Amino acid sequence: KNRELSIMQRLVHPNVVRLINSFFTPVRNKPGELWLNVVMGFMPDTLFSLTRRVARAKQRLSWLEVKIYSFQLLCALWH
Repeated sequence: KNRELSIMQRLVHPNVVRLINSFFTPVRNKPGELWLNVVMGFMPDTLFSLTRRVARAKQRLSWLEVKIYSFQLLCALWH
């Protein structure tokens, strides 16, 4: 059993992208090996792409935005 998959199946938190489904597929040319495929909820943006877009525009996040994103990340990690 895949430990990461079992954690993702039990993890339910508003600040964590939800696992919808998972399935295994055989690896071509490698008999007996399987790939784990995960289907997760759609996230229209990531924190990485947001900060990259802001940096490229030579802007900064407001302190409120920094606080909100920090709070969400820490809540997800604490869970």
